[in-house]
Amino acid sequence: MLIICCKMSLQIDKSRKFIGFISLIVATILWETSFVYIKLSIYSIDPFTYVFIRSFLATIFLLPLSFYKIIRKRLDLESIRGGLILGLVYSGGLLLQGAGTYYIDPSTSAFITGFKHRLCTYLLSIY
Repeated sequence: MLIICCKMSLQIDKSRKFIGFISLIVATILWETSFVYIKLSIYSIDPFTYVFIRSFLATIFLLPLSFYKIIRKRLDLESIRGGLILGLVYSGGLLLQGAGTYYIDPSTSAFITGFKHRLCTYLLSIY
């Protein structure tokens, strides 16, 4: 009985790993193609409008979840304040990225954004 349970566990782990691997590939494809769409949208609208629309849509989709967490008492005011501060900083980064994409190629923008993650990982390992 123990051997059957272990084999079933290994099969579940393999299928979860496969689903995780496929999810990473899909997320990478979506992330990489988004720079082209950002470049196309920046030609049509200015970066401020782009950041506003993107942040507004994110707010609309995440607001019901936030209300649900507040009602269930799983979200305190300190977390909300921290989330608002991080959201403003993130929107500033999106604004700079959108403005920069207006002047450079989408591939260069993707490279700089990807390099940022590697640089942060390296700096975290130092400190």
